[in-house]
Amino acid sequence: MSSMSRFFRSARLLFLVAVVCAWVHSPPAAADESPAAMAKTAAAAAEAGRLVINYWDKWTGPEKDAMQAVVDDFNASQTRIYVDFLSVSEVVQKTLLATAGGVPPDLSGVWAANVVELADKDALMPLDDLARGSNVDRARYLPVYWNMGVYKNRLWGVPSTPATTGIYWNKGLFKAAGLDPDRPPATMAELDEYAQKLTKVENGRITQIGFIQTEPAWWPFFWV
Repeated sequence: MSSMSRFFRSARLLFLVAVVCAWVHSPPAAADESPAAMAKTAAAAAEAGRLVINYWDKWTGPEKDAMQAVVDDFNASQTRIYVDFLSVSEVVQKTLLATAGGVPPDLSGVWAANVVELADKDALMPLDDLARGSNVDRARYLPVYWNMGVYKNRLWGVPSTPATTGIYWNKGLFKAAGLDPDRPPATMAELDEYAQKLTKVENGRITQIGFIQTEPAWWPFFWV
């Protein structure tokens, strides 16, 4: 596709917790991260009088290493709280099962789309009271990020790893359709309008489609 341009859209990830740690710049040093070793460390922290927070997250590989570094930095920054971080596959399903069994994690890192589902199933505790008076405040977040954790006027989660995605458009096709090639759609309504103007149908067959969500659906997810 020639003459490509792009603009950026919203985040996709949420961290369902009232305590949010900042990003760090490097992964942690190699350590024994077996479940037995992690349980022993958490037990030692509890014996030392620290409040142990069980935190499950979906990340694996490099993303998991980065989040582990965040947790390690937080644990080293103070002696009151110890976050016991665990990388969990299928974290949404396992969070629901653990909650139903009465042994949920304290924190669960899920996708933004799961917030409403989990809140509707009474699998989350609203964070409004916990956030009040803390540094977890609407003013610290872009509205698009903060609002993804709000459902029925209650706060259920806040973002930890927001991702910026991009939409790409063909300036030549914009010009041919009578659209401003330097102005991409800014709302969902405009996206629908532009897609219709960019779509061509000849003899009952689509010869050009303005926008398609299914393929290649991964195009917008370039880290920027």
